[in-house]
Amino acid sequence: MRDEQLDMITTEMELCEAALDEVIQAAQAKEEWRQYLVCDGLPAPWDVPGMNTYIHLWEKEVYTVSSERCKERTTEAINLLNQLDDIREDPFDKSERRRSDWAWVASRFREFQALNLEYCTYRLLRDIKSKMNRIDIPTADFRMQEELFSLCLWVSITLPTPTPNPRSVAKPRIKLTWPELCVDIMFPQTLKREMVAIRGMYTYYDHLTDTSETFRAPPLPPYYLKTLSQACQEEIFGKMKYKYDNRVKPKMEPVEVIQDDGTVVVMEPEVEPELDEDVMAPHVPYRKLDVSPSVFHLNKMDNELKESLLQLEHEIPPGVLNLRKYTVIGGVYFLDLYYQPPQPQGMVSYEVFISTLTEPYSLQTVPYVVKYDPPPPHEPGTRRTPEEIEEELLQQEKELDELILLEITLPKHVYWLEPPMVVQWDYDLKAWTLNNVFDFKNIEEKGYVTFRTGIFRPIAIATLKWSNLPYQAWEIRPEKDGTVTFQLSCAILTLEFHVQQNTICVKDIQSAPNDAFEPHLNVYYSFSKLRKIMRSIGIDVFPYFDTFLYVEGTCEKYWPMENHLYFCMAYLSVVFNMTWSRWNMTLDYRAIVFQMRAYRFDRPKQANFDTVLVRAQSTAYIECTEVSQEFSDVPVEGMRFFADLWHLVRSTSIKSLRSRITSADKTMVKTLYRLYKNVRFLSFS
Repeated sequence: MRDEQLDMITTEMELCEAALDEVIQAAQAKEEWRQYLVCDGLPAPWDVPGMNTYIHLWEKEVYTVSSERCKERTTEAINLLNQLDDIREDPFDKSERRRSDWAWVASRFREFQALNLEYCTYRLLRDIKSKMNRIDIPTADFRMQEELFSLCLWVSITLPTPTPNPRSVAKPRIKLTWPELCVDIMFPQTLKREMVAIRGMYTYYDHLTDTSETFRAPPLPPYYLKTLSQACQEEIFGKMKYKYDNRVKPKMEPVEVIQDDGTVVVMEPEVEPELDEDVMAPHVPYRKLDVSPSVFHLNKMDNELKESLLQLEHEIPPGVLNLRKYTVIGGVYFLDLYYQPPQPQGMVSYEVFISTLTEPYSLQTVPYVVKYDPPPPHEPGTRRTPEEIEEELLQQEKELDELILLEITLPKHVYWLEPPMVVQWDYDLKAWTLNNVFDFKNIEEKGYVTFRTGIFRPIAIATLKWSNLPYQAWEIRPEKDGTVTFQLSCAILTLEFHVQQNTICVKDIQSAPNDAFEPHLNVYYSFSKLRKIMRSIGIDVFPYFDTFLYVEGTCEKYWPMENHLYFCMAYLSVVFNMTWSRWNMTLDYRAIVFQMRAYRFDRPKQANFDTVLVRAQSTAYIECTEVSQEFSDVPVEGMRFFADLWHLVRSTSIKSLRSRITSADKTMVKTLYRLYKNVRFLSFS
């Protein structure tokens, strides 16, 4: 019965998958036609030859790009890249070759966008007099603020060498205030002004984080690749083989055989062949074993889960940010120190200009590193005099004064649900690190952070990724028009999703710290697009399979069982009201409990919830309720066997409800299933 029922629901899964693929293919065809009608000279993002041609033409002008062309090209390139990323999330062509080509094109676009900004900076610095603003006689600057990036430059003009004056005071420190970047910087006295240029740049996009080794998810554990049908079959086969291996085996003695010629030959007993894992062992007579087949299989599952969790742990070098636990949001800040390129000199009444060209024709970085070792912590019980403490503080303050001091106002277009932390990009490690960030302070009431560093590197602000986990409660509610509302009460935020056909919107957010998500409220997106937007703003309620390592208070469930249940719940969401149960957290990973009832739109008062117990082998209504004194898994009277929730409901519901379930939009079922299995509310609440 289990095999028959699971085969039937597997067919429904395939139909829903095919229905969503048809919608994606139709949307792609519509987008191709729209792109054809626009005729804006830009390639279609999915067209690899066209995108390659765009890169080829870009390469011809990237080394001589002006600031105006840099702005135009950045807008074009980032928009194309974002569209390509959306296509890669929901590909209309799932072949490995097409995926590989798209990944290559995306990588090339990122590479040339970086060059675009670098050579724009170089061209500005090549002609300080005409392309930059003169602040005063010895200094000049340049400021540009665009939708996708902001660029600020500061240079010290080379002046004739004056006659030495022993009474002259030292030049003041370089202090820069760049509102375009929301950054204030004070450099140490030791930073030389002559022939250098300081660049500050802020990009709303982040092309560094996802290249880090700690960003990549570890390989999937084996049980994440199993379907419920395969898991159940593996259990049955395993139990049968265990009983077969531990059966009472008859003693086989060597047999003497007399040949025709009178000789005696000793025949050894035949060795029984090993059984294949995918073949069911034959039935054997009952035998009481020290470890029953059920306990043996449960122990095997426990060991498999423990081994998988050990494989998920990342080995993180000291000081490197673990991007499985933390997230970088709000964009990237670049702080660089360059040599000034040779400047043009006027000739013939300044009608002709000449300039020295030095290879390579690009920005040259000034090597600048100030090392700082924080004082080690004092051993407990060590006593120091006030003079020693004061001397130590003065020495530490003096050493810190040799570092660069930065003050960054936190971006307002993202959510800061947990305290921020500053990290720097290490090009050698290809990772965000905290190794050169000192004296960090979070001024929460004023919304900015300060810190010191002794090195020029890209800077970003990170925070805890899983601040909204575990969930407090969840509810699925069908709507009269056939759509579905999914409410999720997180640790901080409360989210309300609305699903119609193949699109999802966030209808409401409660307890939000600002209005960063306001432009996206009640706007319908594909699931992948909405997930990308939410993560970029700092709302990550889409845990990975290794998130359990970084969140406390969860109840991870057996994935083949949990995954199958999400599909069943998606199918029934158009009819049934489902919500969380307080018992779910108390059970181990082999059982899931929640509440469910048929939702009647024509009745002001709804019926009471039924309690559903789901295991890998069966699903049933149980007598236990939310107000019971203790949990009981006793099924309700007359409960028959059902392999999953889908068959339980189809066999116990009235005809009108069964009809509505059968006629559910398969595209919406698949969309709901994607939402549920990525939120994983059954394991995190």
